[in-house]
Order: sequence, then C-alpha cells, then structure tokens
Amino acid sequence: MKKRSGIAVAALGLGCAVLLSGCGGCASCNGSNKNIADFSSNWYANTAYKKIQPTFTLGNEAGFSSEKLTYTVSFDGSRATNKSYQVNYAPGVYSTEFYAAAFDKEAYAHADFKSGYPEAAPVVYCYKTLLDIKEVTFIMGEETRSFTGDKVETLSFFLSVQDRLQPLYTYTKIKSTTPAELQVNSIDSAYRQIDCEYTSYYSYDGNNAITLIKNGSEEKTRTLSGLENAENSVVDAAYLDIAARATKLNGNFSQTLSVNTPARGLQSFTLSGSSSTLTDEEKPAVKSLLEKNGLYNPPLDAEGKEADFVTAVSVNFNGEQSGVSQTYYFAAIANPRNNSGRATMLKQTAPLSFGLGTLNYTLNDIESTLWNK
Repeated sequence: MKKRSGIAVAALGLGCAVLLSGCGGCASCNGSNKNIADFSSNWYANTAYKKIQPTFTLGNEAGFSSEKLTYTVSFDGSRATNKSYQVNYAPGVYSTEFYAAAFDKEAYAHADFKSGYPEAAPVVYCYKTLLDIKEVTFIMGEETRSFTGDKVETLSFFLSVQDRLQPLYTYTKIKSTTPAELQVNSIDSAYRQIDCEYTSYYSYDGNNAITLIKNGSEEKTRTLSGLENAENSVVDAAYLDIAARATKLNGNFSQTLSVNTPARGLQSFTLSGSSSTLTDEEKPAVKSLLEKNGLYNPPLDAEGKEADFVTAVSVNFNGEQSGVSQTYYFAAIANPRNNSGRATMLKQTAPLSFGLGTLNYTLNDIESTLWNK
C-alpha cells in the first residue's frame, strides 16, 4: 500500500508524486465551529505586533531590509528502512527571501477576483523560496539511475498576522525525479519524473480560490469555494515555513490549519511544539552564525544560565494515512517584546516517503536580516 502524506513546500520537489495523486477539493470545509489560528509576528522585535512594519516594506527608504537566508541541503540515509530500493541526493541549496510589498492586483489577482480587491494596493507579505538539488540517484541492487536538475521554486503573497496570514496568490514550479512506490519490481518503476506548475489565486475576502495546474502538456483548473466555512484558518503550502514560524514556539502548543496543497486541495495539518533540537555537531556553527548577525539571544533558565537557543515545531497531516512528519527548528524567543533572534528558521528536516531517508536543510548563510542593530 502506498504511504500518502501532505508535503510542505520545501520538500515538494521530492514528494510531489504524493501530492499529484488523488483529486483536489475542499476536504476541510463544512465546519460549523471554526478553529481560528492564534498567530504571532515572531519575525518582529515585538511579536504581538500584528500588522506590517514599514521597515519591512519594499520601497520604504527609511531602513528597509528583507530577510535573505540560505540553507545547505543534505541527505541522511542512515535510518532508511526501505528494503526494495534506495535513493541518494547530492548536496543542494535552499534559499528564502521574506519581506512586504504593495500587492499588484493587475499582475497577481485572477480576473474573476480583481473587483473585490481594494482600489489602493494593500501592503502584504511576500515570501520566495528556491530548492536546488544537483543530482538524485535511485539504487536497486547493482542497478542505478541518476537524474540532474531537481528544483522547486515558489512565490507567495499573503496578509498579515492580523488577518491570520490569509493567502492572496501563490506560484509553485516543480521539476523533480521523485520516489514513486514503496516496493518496486524494477528500478525504472522506483521513480516518477515531475514537471508541473501550480498558480493559485484567492479572492480578497478569502472565501474562494482558483488554481491553474500545468502538468507537462496537460492543463486544468481547480476551484475551491466556501473557504469561509473551512474548519480551520486557511493558509497555502507555499509559505508553510512562515505559518510554522508564526505559532507559539513555546514547546507546548498545538495549532491545526487547513492548508491548500498544490495538487490535492485543502487538507488538515496540525503544527505542534516539539522537544527536538539541533545536534551537538550542528549547534556551534549555527550559534556562531547567529552571533555574527546579532541574532543570538537564548532564553535563560531558573539559575540565569543560557538555555537551549532552539525551539522546534512538528507538522503532521491529519488523514487516514498520516505518512511522514517534518520538523522546523527556529531560534527560541527569549523575550517576546525584544525579540532580537526574530525566530529565524535554523533548520528543517523532511523525511522522504517510503522509508527512504531524510533531507536536512541547515542554515549556513545570512545575507540580510530583519534585526535592526
């Protein structure tokens, strides 16, 4: 039996086959008691500030700064359990950029939704990511197949925490050779080549969405309506990094969201506090990088000594076959009113489907930050 799971955006290129199977739909709609997300602006000095800061907004000449981060992507197959075949991923790069900008409805709003947008362009968040893995190899006995050029590119626009990070527009482009099955009879059936694009447009009131799907030469449209009746606050998978970052980050919370995934439509995910942390081998380099950029500010324990500077969030799909669970690691918030660490994403672990190992995204470069020294 295939193991199905919802895959967050950073792993989409590797788990896209899972998302492509099945039909889309408003699977989480028809709820009568809506679960409203309790988000915080954990990327600001004052996490309780729910709107968008001018210094974070493109075009503001008074100290504008976006956040640009780069992660090393490495494969860990030490705990792979699949007896049928193996995979190996060459080192890759995951880069992110986060800022705010005026939303151009002429460029990013669907024609059916434009009239519902404000005349004056609203200032909204923009989040861009790029996953680039040079080579993936599939191994079955003495046979191997190698493929180059795995990439996942995303662009997202969404509202502030005051409006629960409501999506306005997302674009996801995936080019990947991804694991296809749990057990296979030949190496050629172990992988599936994906070349697809998803463009999702949302009405400004958040009630409707139209997704244009281009899968090779096939093109189709999926519509979602009645999102106001979704059981949970709605976000898009393309910026799940930011939704996870906006949670309570205190190690003891649970937040369920309705996530619009590229190929399978609206699905329910629960984000929870996790006791996971970075390894002893990873911590020194990450700590040094944070210190260099003025982002290191660990919590203190009862004795006034430095506590762990890492807090973690696990993401779980709420379905009959919950599949793998990925984990985000952020800089812990020592003081929510003077949050110099800005809950910077430090790492992400993305287990592959079918027991094939894990991809780790570990922070290795900070080009610019949201921290104003």
